[in-house]
Amino acid sequence: MSEIVACVLALDGAAAAERAKASARRFGLRTVVATADGGPHVIDWRCDFADARNQLVAKIDADWLLWIDPGEELTAFDASAIADLQAPVGAL
Repeated sequence: MSEIVACVLALDGAAAAERAKASARRFGLRTVVATADGGPHVIDWRCDFADARNQLVAKIDADWLLWIDPGEELTAFDASAIADLQAPVGAL
């Protein structure tokens, strides 16, 4: 099965991402939180979300990345639907 990693950009610090992380873990997803102020995945914030995402993408080795905003929460997730995809997809 493909590995899916839930990614969160938490510019206000890792604590801001706790709800998003907890919801992803309920579905068995590994979570990675990037912050600009310390922690295992630090990004150089240049007032550009696309650049911040690209910095984090360069640090993660996974088949799929699921982006979650810090204030969001997953309420449903079916990993098997992703496994059924045949062609590369840029965004779902």
